[in-house]
Amino acid sequence: MRAVLSHFTTALLVPVLKVPSRVTTIAVLASSTRTPSSTPSPYKKRHALLTFGYCGTGYWGLQSQNAEGDPDRPTVSDVIRRALLNSGAIAPTNFAPIMRTKWQLASRTDKGVHAACAAASCNIETLAEEVLLEPGEEGQEARYWELTPEAIARINTHLPREIRLFSATRVRKRFSAHESASSRTYEYLLPEASLGGASAEDLDAVLRAFEGSHKFHNFASGLRRSKGSVPDFEAEGESWPLALDTSRHSAAFRSVLHCRVHRSFSIEGTPYLLLRISGLAFVLHQIRHMVGAAVAVTVGAVPKEAMITALKTPMEVNVSPLAPGCGLLLDEIRWFDVGQGEYEAEVPTDARQEMAAFKEQVIYPHIHSLYQDQRALDVFLNGLISDDPLQRWVRYTDDDYARLRRVHDSWTAHVEQMVCSTRHTHARTHAFGRARTRTHAHA
Repeated sequence: MRAVLSHFTTALLVPVLKVPSRVTTIAVLASSTRTPSSTPSPYKKRHALLTFGYCGTGYWGLQSQNAEGDPDRPTVSDVIRRALLNSGAIAPTNFAPIMRTKWQLASRTDKGVHAACAAASCNIETLAEEVLLEPGEEGQEARYWELTPEAIARINTHLPREIRLFSATRVRKRFSAHESASSRTYEYLLPEASLGGASAEDLDAVLRAFEGSHKFHNFASGLRRSKGSVPDFEAEGESWPLALDTSRHSAAFRSVLHCRVHRSFSIEGTPYLLLRISGLAFVLHQIRHMVGAAVAVTVGAVPKEAMITALKTPMEVNVSPLAPGCGLLLDEIRWFDVGQGEYEAEVPTDARQEMAAFKEQVIYPHIHSLYQDQRALDVFLNGLISDDPLQRWVRYTDDDYARLRRVHDSWTAHVEQMVCSTRHTHARTHAFGRARTRTHAHA
């Protein structure tokens, strides 16, 4: 297993791997300097799953906008792809366009968000010296391979210290890190002082309400219809704005598998709560809105009933202020094939250990320093408790919440009536069809 170094910020990650007896050492990544030759190329192209971590401060998110990147708006993918090019893992002729190497990110992170386990699938170039290979049957492709620690270390010399490559392993040729991903897990590091006098148990009880399948248009960016495109719902002389077109299936439906307070710990004497949120897939700003809403409910700025209503109704309910992005990090991605009943790809154990160390020794302290240096958290919390209506994130009055409750109840009754009517119509149609069948049979 690789030895996990204790100080990522002062030294490059140079892991050491004890090769199992059943694994044969055969390949090494080459320099990007290639001399044209008439002899057969020594390079072998392999489809790989890359895993990596990073501190997102200073980057414009994870996803590249084009192959060459934008020097004024660098992304994490830009830096990693350039390191692969400079280390020889991507041939210069394959660097652009991006899809020439089948580059696919498993997940995206926004500007300033971090990751302990991000991933991408792509084709990489290898030479026959530092790949750890588990041979397949005679005449068949290897069952498993991964890059050696030396190959990973070579790539890391081309990366800044806030970005680390952890592993590169075999996947099938058509594997997509994005399409094959079965779940993603995020963490949010929240200063305990954010809760005022409330407890971690109080916050945990609120977070659990997000578990299950719900409409998340009120807890994400970009899922609501533009104003005026959907009429207000009116009932008994009252109305409330609709945010979804209820005539069609909405992308707002999302499934959250786990949403809890995971543990508490301190960094330089400051107490923190670590939240863990897992789901099949998330939309833009969803987790930050969920955390913002949970904190708002916990400190008493929003009634819990209103938050739960916002998860059920197609109406526009603004009870989820956006929590600061600096506390969010992508922690885990899984690739479970439901049809086969097994994991299609897994992160090596030694890489997992390195990710955990990188998170504990680099990402968490970095987030702590951001909270100390930036005012984003203060602005967020002040917007929850401010007495000035113009400064508050949530501006509903008690009368507004009462009206929301009544209109939502009317909407629920309206939907139930439509369902009953539809069932009745289907039953009549089915009965008519059977009667015609009997008539034709007698004829």
